[in-house]
Amino acid sequence: MIENQEVGSFGEYRVLQSSKSSPFAGDVIVYSVMDPEGNSKATLQVVPHEDGVRVKYAQKESDAGFYMTEFYKWLLDYVGTLYSDPSQSPAGEAIWTRLRQDTSVNVEEYEMPGGLMGGWKVSKP
Repeated sequence: MIENQEVGSFGEYRVLQSSKSSPFAGDVIVYSVMDPEGNSKATLQVVPHEDGVRVKYAQKESDAGFYMTEFYKWLLDYVGTLYSDPSQSPAGEAIWTRLRQDTSVNVEEYEMPGGLMGGWKVSKP
């Protein structure tokens, strides 16, 4: 279990990583984007998946001053590939729609093992 280990700087923000174990999701990695005053501006919970991690939960404060797509792209240097959750909220769908329109990353469809559900995966070219 990791507790608030600093990963790096995302613009003016610090990114902290922690982990927890869940009986339903297994090992969950939590990324927290903190402003200079120490306030959380975004949280991203992911689980290990294939050659990267899969998003389980994402939340951003309305006054954060950045788009979640920018944070997802920044995070690729640390996780390799980022996979969407098969079931997404409207806000989550909007993030992946914007990522598909971004030419600085590769976004493609994927299927979960068994072919029952799928989603999107993003990686650097």
